[in-house]
Amino acid sequence: MNSKSTKLEILFGVALFFEVIAMQISTTTLPFTYNDFILFTKILRYLGYVFISIKIVCTKFKRLEILFLISIVTCLGINIPFSGRFLFLTFLFVYGMKGIDFEKTSKIMCIWLLSGIFFIILFSQFGIIENWGYDLTTKRPRYSLGYYYPSYATSVILYGILLLCYVLKQRLKLWQVFLLEFFNYLQYMQTDSRTGTALTAIAIVFFYCLKFFKQEEKKIKFGIFLSHAFIFSAIISISSTILYDPDVEIWSQINRFVNGRVRLANVAVNTYGISLLGKQITWVGNGGLGHIYDTLKDTYNYVDCSYIKLLLEGGVFSFLLIITGYTLAGRKAAKEGNIYLCVALAFTAVYSIIEPRLCEIGFNPFLLVLVILVDYRGIFLMNQKKKSLH
Repeated sequence: MNSKSTKLEILFGVALFFEVIAMQISTTTLPFTYNDFILFTKILRYLGYVFISIKIVCTKFKRLEILFLISIVTCLGINIPFSGRFLFLTFLFVYGMKGIDFEKTSKIMCIWLLSGIFFIILFSQFGIIENWGYDLTTKRPRYSLGYYYPSYATSVILYGILLLCYVLKQRLKLWQVFLLEFFNYLQYMQTDSRTGTALTAIAIVFFYCLKFFKQEEKKIKFGIFLSHAFIFSAIISISSTILYDPDVEIWSQINRFVNGRVRLANVAVNTYGISLLGKQITWVGNGGLGHIYDTLKDTYNYVDCSYIKLLLEGGVFSFLLIITGYTLAGRKAAKEGNIYLCVALAFTAVYSIIEPRLCEIGFNPFLLVLVILVDYRGIFLMNQKKKSLH
């Protein structure tokens, strides 16, 4: 590796570190109990944007890649007046992944994310970070483990475990499976986030069982099948939202099973509509209720489904761009023999039906695979395959 590549990796690593740390802090109760943390996270983010911008400018893109890059930047830039700058700024890290080793980045991010989870939960148990309780007078009391809301904790733990299993791959041991399942059970006892906990439990076992799947050709076919998970999940989300009818018993049962998510998505689509460029929406949820305010500021309207939320806020173009990117990344990973990444992306796709974390690096580290949109080389090869090809 030449000195320029090393410098670019360092630039990207520093920028990503600032972004991930800022996102991790912003998901906790810290910014709501100590005002200084709001300014601190802003400083970290802007430093990250400076470093990642320098990295992008110093990166060599091919002519076709430049064309794709300009097209995406232009379209997301046009979206800013309508849907805000969140996606535009987030995609800076996607462009910045150009020329960066995905395996190495995954390992480094795994350390950051798991360390963050460990210290946030630990500090919440000792009162250093406030551990907010919700629904304490009901049959379903929930605690946030230092995060803003209980589902935040479950989400960040799910993605942390997915990333860990991906990094370990076939090295995932049976004792580690039991340890992760026990930790998953402990977080459930505090957060009472049922669906996320169940999906995490299934994912751990699934990753472990992959080592017994020996036939390479079938692995590739299975991986290609899994690469369509985002398309299937998006279709399920959109169709259930549009077709939902509270007067039909089956829809009422499905809605109850997912804690009213289908109805809320249906109401949001009918209220705000779907547009090409999206729109800024003020979401009202239960996060902070009883801690930073006593009653909801308006009618509860929070949509948990990533696909519906992306369609409403980001618009049709952003939605198609992201779903296409994830699907292409899955297919590329499958063809390069990286079945572990295919599985991680598939679980991300399914989880995104019930949680809105698909485009947030602080939760979802696999967002970086969208670099496939501007870099179509062998970026998802596992280490042993890289050695054989070189």
